[in-house]
Amino acid sequence: MKIKALIIISSIAFLTGCGVVGSKAIFSLLSGDGSNEEVQSALNTINGAAFKGLIDGGIVNVYEMTSNNIKGNLVGSAITDSNGAYTITLSDTYDSTKNVIIELTTDETTSITCDAINGCGPNVARGTSYAPSSNFKLSSISTPISGDNSASITPYTDMAKANFDANPNEGVSAAISRVNQIAGVNILEVKPIDITGSTISSTASKEQQQYAVMLAAYASIIFGDGTVSVVDSEAKIKSASEEFADGIFGNGGADDLSAADLMTAVKAEVSNAGGTLNADMLSSVNAFVSVREVVIVDGVLATETPVDVDLDTVSQAKVFITDTRTWVDSFDTLETSANVFKEQADSISSVLNDKTDVVFDNLIWVAEAAGEKLKYARDNNSDVPTAVVVKNGSGDTIGAATLTGDSTVSEGASYVAEATISGVEVSITASLNRDYINDSSINSGTIVLNLSASAKNNYAEITFENSKLTLVTNVDIIEGVNTDLESASFVGGVFRAEILNSGESTGKMMEGNINVEFVKATDSNNAAISEGGLNLKKFELTKLKITDEQDSYANLTLRVNVDNAADHDIFNVNTESYTESSFIKGELNITGELDLFTKPKALASLTVSSSAFERGIAKILVSYDSKSLEFAISNLGETVDDRKLEVSNQDGYKLVFEWTDMTTLEVGDVLKQNTGSGKLYAPDGTEVGKIDKTTNNITIIRYNDGTIESF
Repeated sequence: MKIKALIIISSIAFLTGCGVVGSKAIFSLLSGDGSNEEVQSALNTINGAAFKGLIDGGIVNVYEMTSNNIKGNLVGSAITDSNGAYTITLSDTYDSTKNVIIELTTDETTSITCDAINGCGPNVARGTSYAPSSNFKLSSISTPISGDNSASITPYTDMAKANFDANPNEGVSAAISRVNQIAGVNILEVKPIDITGSTISSTASKEQQQYAVMLAAYASIIFGDGTVSVVDSEAKIKSASEEFADGIFGNGGADDLSAADLMTAVKAEVSNAGGTLNADMLSSVNAFVSVREVVIVDGVLATETPVDVDLDTVSQAKVFITDTRTWVDSFDTLETSANVFKEQADSISSVLNDKTDVVFDNLIWVAEAAGEKLKYARDNNSDVPTAVVVKNGSGDTIGAATLTGDSTVSEGASYVAEATISGVEVSITASLNRDYINDSSINSGTIVLNLSASAKNNYAEITFENSKLTLVTNVDIIEGVNTDLESASFVGGVFRAEILNSGESTGKMMEGNINVEFVKATDSNNAAISEGGLNLKKFELTKLKITDEQDSYANLTLRVNVDNAADHDIFNVNTESYTESSFIKGELNITGELDLFTKPKALASLTVSSSAFERGIAKILVSYDSKSLEFAISNLGETVDDRKLEVSNQDGYKLVFEWTDMTTLEVGDVLKQNTGSGKLYAPDGTEVGKIDKTTNNITIIRYNDGTIESF
């Protein structure tokens, strides 16, 4: 019982994330009547926001891009609303294989909210509106539009448009990626928000807030001390975009923006608006500034040449990272309830250990007494006695049992032994598949003993249902010698141990099935070992369940399979003597399902396998609240070469960390460990991001679209 309890509690600890990694991102369930499915599939839309600050009443036009990369047919128009947002459904004439140019212009009704710290020209304070000049224009670009797409229009997208115009062969995605490296977010897909007020929307993401900070910092530079006119500020925007044609930020003339000044302005903006911004976003911005300041030389930031990257693939990779973090936070909410249940499980196991010892002992003593009488009847060719004296382990008589069933011992015979001893009620039913009880030998063949048993007192009850012991032999076996057993197995059927109160059920119990298999021990040449006996090949505890008074339960399974059990005894393992030709091959699996009162089910599965010398893999799949992730640790040998930790979701996106310390892995900290370096991969194996540590120990993911995320 104590061993079983240890396995159960260890498995529950594994499930709740105590001491091991707890692995596939969020599974979304979308519902709808589908009535508009055919219509919606035919629409191509662009939605976004126009910001310098917030641009209200701006005129947005979308043009097909010609083969010469200039404006072609007008395919959609809209006016930005009071939040700077717009939505355009492209006309049926749009060729969805073509890139698009998105252009914002203004008229006398357009207004812009000032987001510069020192104001936007004379008498225009931060948070108030001003009118742009009649010639003001901002541009954006996008790859072909299909379905629903996002496209913001800002001074940063204007820079991307200028860079693309100068380098069309690099492509639209490359130009966007270059400017992403400056802003730290996807300048096209993220929709900035207004951060000039005393509060901001609670639904705004950290990326939206960071974009707004970067725009406000940009505005603070072009308006300077607040005396620069609106017309002059617009000229500075145009100049900065033109100067970025070469992909280098901060190396132009007097009107060009300095990369160092931009980072300084970002820090000033964070300090100014910090009270209204999300704490996670502030940490991310500060990390971004730290990373960028390292590569700014003499005020200049030379953006890296982008790899051939699909922006949609990177976007899905970011969803994977976001879902990973969301999943970790969600799993953390389970911990309190899980710990309460673990205390209940500890209590139940402790009581069962204490109360079932005497019950289990009496069950064994009655079984031994009945077995001896059956053997005596067979040896002496006499009738089976109906009364049996029961003795304890010390040989003292403690009571009597009745034995009923077939009058003689023969193949297929069945018997029932019953007794009440020291307040313990015992009942055992057993049957044989052949006549094997003999005082000298067991004939070769297969021997099966079918067994059901129960024992109870006022405090606990133990039950075995449909248990089966099987012995397989190839030669006759002399009594007392087991070296010629080929194999043995015990299938426990249903095992149950329940706490009782004055003989009545309390609902507190553990139950499950047991399956054990042994094989004949041999040496490396497959020769039988004279004193080797049997080695464990398989051990299973399945449907192992512990239930408390609230009907919460943990449904657990433990499996151990040893592929080379014949010449390897796992109970006498000496890893120091392992060689490439001699080491244990096998697999360990622990699976647990935790169903807590008022909480969604949680499922965890750990699999550790070894198939090569000093090599192996451990996989952990953890699911909770409709979310799941898989963790895989490869190379489990003592060396650290090529040791990896992989985190993946159901779509095939994968984080791969180089890992040297396998002793401190925790579910909640998997993205915050001192991982060194790592990479982020798309399902097709394309690298879409790199993972590094900053000098102040912040984990950074550098996406291939130029954006950066910190942990």
